[in-house]
Amino acid sequence: MNIEQTLKQAITHHKAGELEDAEKRYRSILTEEPKHPDANHNLGVLLKQGNKADIALLFFKTALESNPNQGQYWISYIDTLIQLQQYNAAQNLLNQGQAKGLKGGAVDQLKERLNLYPEATSKKNPSDPPQAQVEAVISLYSEGQIKEALSASETLIKDYPNTPLLYNIRGACHKALNQLEAAVKCYEQALAIKPDYAEAHSNLGVTLQELGQMEKAVKCYEQALTIKPDYAEAHSNLGVILQELGQLEKAVKCYEQALDINTDYAEAHYNLGNALKDLGQLEKAVKCYKQALAINTDYADAHYNLGNAFKDLGQLEKAVKCYEQALAIKLDYADAHYNLGNALKDLGQLEAAVKSYEQALAIKPGYANVLIQLSIYSWIDQDLDKLRSYITSKMDLNKCSKKSLKFVNPYLTFLTQLHKHRLTYPHQYLCNDQSPVIHVIGESHCLTAANSNVEFMGKSHTMRSNIIIGCKAWHLANNQLNGYKTQFETMVTSIANDGIVLITIGEIDCRINEGIIKFHQKTNNNLRDSIEDLVQNYIKYIINKLVASSRTIIVSGVPCISKNYQQKLTKDNVVILSTVLNDFNNSLKTTAINKGLKFLDIYSLTQENPEAYFIDDHHLTPSAMIKAMQTKLI
Repeated sequence: MNIEQTLKQAITHHKAGELEDAEKRYRSILTEEPKHPDANHNLGVLLKQGNKADIALLFFKTALESNPNQGQYWISYIDTLIQLQQYNAAQNLLNQGQAKGLKGGAVDQLKERLNLYPEATSKKNPSDPPQAQVEAVISLYSEGQIKEALSASETLIKDYPNTPLLYNIRGACHKALNQLEAAVKCYEQALAIKPDYAEAHSNLGVTLQELGQMEKAVKCYEQALTIKPDYAEAHSNLGVILQELGQLEKAVKCYEQALDINTDYAEAHYNLGNALKDLGQLEKAVKCYKQALAINTDYADAHYNLGNAFKDLGQLEKAVKCYEQALAIKLDYADAHYNLGNALKDLGQLEAAVKSYEQALAIKPGYANVLIQLSIYSWIDQDLDKLRSYITSKMDLNKCSKKSLKFVNPYLTFLTQLHKHRLTYPHQYLCNDQSPVIHVIGESHCLTAANSNVEFMGKSHTMRSNIIIGCKAWHLANNQLNGYKTQFETMVTSIANDGIVLITIGEIDCRINEGIIKFHQKTNNNLRDSIEDLVQNYIKYIINKLVASSRTIIVSGVPCISKNYQQKLTKDNVVILSTVLNDFNNSLKTTAINKGLKFLDIYSLTQENPEAYFIDDHHLTPSAMIKAMQTKLI
């Protein structure tokens, strides 16, 4: 017998509805090869179609044992167990499959179906509806016919008003339709009938979490765990909420409890990695992401966040590979395109970075972070048409996290003002390609200088900006490798040995809610000693990376408090910020000059007129930067 040919014939008959002929051929194959996986599986499907699910189960079992790498065998086996009301067996088999990497839409549907049931050990209430009718509703739900499932559940509830399972199903339907308030009411009705219904408590928690009612959601998960302490998903979901509330240590414990129950719970490993990353424990986070990926190699989010951890560690090439792996699994993953762009940017591959940003924007047109990044590089590249297009685009600010808004809103204001300034003072930007260049490396303050003309050493120079977003002096001064140092060193390698470098870093360190002041408030350290130590190590790093050549190095000070920003601060904050700015600039000036570097005294310039020289709360106007280069260079 040619088994392959016979199998093809059997499948043809099966698809044509000629079930008797198909069955004969499947059984003839099994006579020759009893453990043939496809023949066993397909015969099981055929028998199930003929309402012989109990017999089909044996063939699905053999098929799975013969080839456990075929996902459909798992799905058919689990589906049949559910149909036969063998819920515990179905759940155990699903757990085994997921531990081996089983995933996908069909798997999610199986999980949802199982989640709709109370524990299999619960006693049947004689007033409950027939199981076949319940199964029919759940089948509608699983097949995506949500409205039909909702209607059917409502019909059953009229006849069986005291069945908590029906309210749980109804809640799931409302949630799938994004009718969250209605879903909450349904879960609450289920719990009014059966207060110890752990799955309903958990489902209510998930819904409240989506509604932003975090404290109530926490209580729901805690209640579910009181009833069912080994409920791994509830432990993990509780951890997610605690993490969102900033209670990272508690979140870590929740994830660890979930993993004590199920060591192969990929999502819990992933969530634990996220919490550890937020705690700054990047190496441990990397291990967690890798454990999640060992369980599920196609876990796109785990690849993505592993990339984020590598990026924070300054391991940019590894980060790029992780983002690329995430995108190989999920091509329309906008955040992965965005962070791939960030990593490529940090590696100095700006053209490739822009392409990644553009891909992210094509997927998510209102992606605010991407629009700001593209705006920054349009400003640096002097593409004013693109800049205008990006900063006037409709941004989905409602979808931004608080962290993203802290990035998006200030940059949007700053770039809008820079664009306006350039249109008002075009003569400040007249230059030619032969003009010598001053390479400006810094955080957002370097954008003030971008492409403007300035006199230096008797010649007209063009200032070219190289931005390291969010970089503090502290990032360069500490002993750890990080992404900011990687970016700085990549930029330095592209500058000729006789080049001119202006470094504009340090202002973020001095902000009221950042760096120096925040650390002082936390530790009550000696403020002046802390500033002196930071400046010494910052200048030491700069010298180490730049002085081994004939480059001219200019270190910029930071501006004083702008008049506009001062009005937003309390008197106490004005006093401490003024002290920090004065001490930081004095230390930076003295140290830079003593080490043979030039110093740009932005501080003394802005003190002369704290109103006229600022374009926003923190940044100079380009005119002020030009004036500083002419009058305040020491």
